[in-house]
Amino acid sequence: MLLFKNFRTYYHHLGLCEEVGFFINLGPDTHAVLSLMRRRGRTRFCEDEVRQLESAVPVVSAAVRAAWEANNQVATRPVDEHDHLVQEAFASFGRGVLTERECEVVRLLLQGHSSQSVAQKLRISPATVKVHRKNLYEKLGIGSQSELLALFIQAIKGKSASSALP
Repeated sequence: MLLFKNFRTYYHHLGLCEEVGFFINLGPDTHAVLSLMRRRGRTRFCEDEVRQLESAVPVVSAAVRAAWEANNQVATRPVDEHDHLVQEAFASFGRGVLTERECEVVRLLLQGHSSQSVAQKLRISPATVKVHRKNLYEKLGIGSQSELLALFIQAIKGKSASSALP
């Protein structure tokens, strides 16, 4: 394990020049920090980017809290039951609300694929992925990938995607 004496050494070692962090209160003695960092040689976070990040605070906080709660709720279950819950949520997420193709796009997005990667995997154009993404966001009543993740976490916690809609 590598220990750093101070932040300056830490940032230098990682090649970072700037950090923006979301600090989320998870309980009386528990906090989470989600950090976004820029590498040396890149531009610093500009005022517009900081404003955009500030506007994302409610969504980021909700997603981190939901992930924390979901983890705490399933932590006492056997590991193979965790896998089953996630697989079940992947299989059923969006059914009855989304088309089969939109469900495929959602599953890939939730697995961390970019729109370009989704297009390659499904052998469709990136523009078609963009259309599917726009349509499924509209049907689910969301506007971003982080909201999609929060909705999926709710599904894992036992709520269907359609009942998680606003």
